[in-house]
Amino acid sequence: MTSGTAHMLGSLMQAALWMTLLAGGLALLAGHALPPVLLFVPASGALAGGWLFGVGAALNGRCSLSTMHRLADGELGMLATLVGFALGVVLWSMSGPNIGMIHGELSPVTTIWQRWPALAPWLLGLLMLWALARTATLLRRARTSPSMSLGRRVLAPRYPLAVSAALMGLAGGALYATQGAWSYTNHLRTSVL
Repeated sequence: MTSGTAHMLGSLMQAALWMTLLAGGLALLAGHALPPVLLFVPASGALAGGWLFGVGAALNGRCSLSTMHRLADGELGMLATLVGFALGVVLWSMSGPNIGMIHGELSPVTTIWQRWPALAPWLLGLLMLWALARTATLLRRARTSPSMSLGRRVLAPRYPLAVSAALMGLAGGALYATQGAWSYTNHLRTSVL
């Protein structure tokens, strides 16, 4: 938002495409049963919670994961954010419909691979073509400095954003396929409860 470009959003979308490709490939080609995704119903509660989370992240200047990172780096002021998160979870769990809070439940939702079985192979094929094009671009970039050894490239202090997006997306796909939908904030909420 500060640069006025969609560069970071595009990288986030690329990570999501890499994750979708890996999970879909495992589901369709290897016959791996993907764990269900849980969706908060009614969706208005999820939207309200997402909005509130966004306001909190804007006030804090960071998301929940970077808050923990800053806390680990010694910024003890981030402890207030963590305590506030835990307090919010506890208050939400104790509140009832008579207080006017939006209550709902997590319901399983089928993945796109199961929901549209006729379209799934075509979608996987398109994702594979996209992945091949992205991989070719990344390999072309890697060849621009042939004097650098593979070990130095792997241990480089900085990577292009596209490489980071691919690594994060593939790791996310592997985690989703083996552990189910997982997020740091869900883990925190479950730990608090």
